[in-house]
Amino acid sequence: IKRKEEQNMEMIWNAGEGGDEGKIFTGINYNVYGPPPGFCFDSLCTDVIMDDKRLEDYNLDEKLSSFINLTYEQAAAYKSDHIMMTMGEDFQYQEANMWYKNLDKLIKYMNENQEEHKIHLMYSTP
Repeated sequence: IKRKEEQNMEMIWNAGEGGDEGKIFTGINYNVYGPPPGFCFDSLCTDVIMDDKRLEDYNLDEKLSSFINLTYEQAAAYKSDHIMMTMGEDFQYQEANMWYKNLDKLIKYMNENQEEHKIHLMYSTP
């Protein structure tokens, strides 16, 4: 909690006695390596993005608003302008198609309005 409050989630780790050669830039993942609350898109979870307004369970606007808020909350814990939203956990990619289908929707709709909320999403590996 203290690291989040003081924006000390990123640091230089002295990996040994090698002086500057032994220093590594590293950081602490905000959600360890799991997804933010409400964004687990596996068969073991109940979170999905319903983007068809004809459906009773339509939730796109709610999901986007929630993700924007979670992104700003996480960004406040870092000094950097770039953050990594981890989207995985042990045994959570048993239904990879469900994950990527929902992540594709999240990326598409978030990036359509990125000028409004100043957030750009993309797939990446650390």
